[in-house]
Amino acid sequence: MGRFKPFAACVFPAVFAFALSGIYAIVDGFFVGRSIGDTGLSAINIAYPVTALIQAAGTGTGMGGAVMYSVRLAEKRDSEAENFMKGVFFYLALTGILLTVILFPLTDPLLSLMGADGELMKPGREYLSVIVLGSVFQVFGTGVVPLIRNQGKSVQAMYCMIGGFVTNIFLDYLFVWVLRLGMAGAAWASVAGQAVTMAGGLLCMRGQKIPVGIPRQALSVFFSIWRIGLAPFGITMCPMISLLLMNRASLQYGGSEGVACYACIAYVITIMYLILQGVGDGSQPLMSRFYGEDNKKEVRITRTMAYAAAAVMGVALAVLLYWCRNGIGVLFGASETVSLAVGTDLYIFLAAVPFLAFLRVTTAGFYATEQTRFSYMIVYGEPIFLALLLPVLPAWMGLKGVWWSQTGAQILTALMGWGLKLWSDRVHGYTADAV
Repeated sequence: MGRFKPFAACVFPAVFAFALSGIYAIVDGFFVGRSIGDTGLSAINIAYPVTALIQAAGTGTGMGGAVMYSVRLAEKRDSEAENFMKGVFFYLALTGILLTVILFPLTDPLLSLMGADGELMKPGREYLSVIVLGSVFQVFGTGVVPLIRNQGKSVQAMYCMIGGFVTNIFLDYLFVWVLRLGMAGAAWASVAGQAVTMAGGLLCMRGQKIPVGIPRQALSVFFSIWRIGLAPFGITMCPMISLLLMNRASLQYGGSEGVACYACIAYVITIMYLILQGVGDGSQPLMSRFYGEDNKKEVRITRTMAYAAAAVMGVALAVLLYWCRNGIGVLFGASETVSLAVGTDLYIFLAAVPFLAFLRVTTAGFYATEQTRFSYMIVYGEPIFLALLLPVLPAWMGLKGVWWSQTGAQILTALMGWGLKLWSDRVHGYTADAV
């Protein structure tokens, strides 16, 4: 019980916050799908990888800096810890500005690259142009939360995300359903929600001086942050690379109905992904602190508790989603044909849940203890496996082969991750015998 209480205090607020984040991701689809139908739903799904890129940049910067901050504090190197905090704020601002300047002129080419054409181009442009203009708010909204969590303020971080979530729902209702602003209205609601999360994060730090300016040894700080941050960046971004690959394959083998079917499935599966990520990222501050203190036994015990929590939550969510499978398409206003396909094929994606639970905790354990190479291999291995399977399975199984390609990629990645974990535990002394 003595170990469980601090574990629960870190993990459960993070899980709840990530669950809201998952619901946050589907709110636009809910309001647009029930207002515009399959076309609007498909347009958001096709544009979403760019949204994910923006948010992943914030997550990578925030988490990378947060891990370095937490480890340096545990090592009693307070000056370096404060410098990393300064670096996080500086690079979050710089990243948001650069993304806006670079991506806004490329809105149409990016939509074309992601498969938008004909009737999907106009709604996709309306949505994505607003999302890109709000990059700074999204980068800060996703980047400040890990820093707050690593300061021991998991509950406050949760409240920040709740504020953004409630704002997004209210404004989606107002902009899309009441004012009939369509795709642009949904995008403005998302940006405003992230702005509220950002403001809440800054308020959480009101008792301390928020560092402003260029950090000491700025390049060194940047590379240190992104040496860690490249893995959490990938956790957010790689599913979107997979989404891009899956959208194109779904369009090829199932047409617009195939894309809409995958959109509905991807929305609900995203919630489960994020909850499992919440277990990993919620336990990360504890693992980083124990790693900085060179307490290998507590690192191992914390990781073991995280595996158990992720497994229980993952199985429970899979059962719940399977039970509700026939209502998922209806929830998003999909056509009867699409809704039937969602209910029929959801089980294929749920088969990967135990493997995903293992992957999310293992990856977080690697970057929490600065084992960055292994975290990269797991995070970026999944889309590589998917790219290898997509030319094979759909040619044999049709649209169901597209679905099984994603599940197969996750299973193969988990097997690779298991091997990396066994090797790492022996080398670094995280086995039960060693500690």
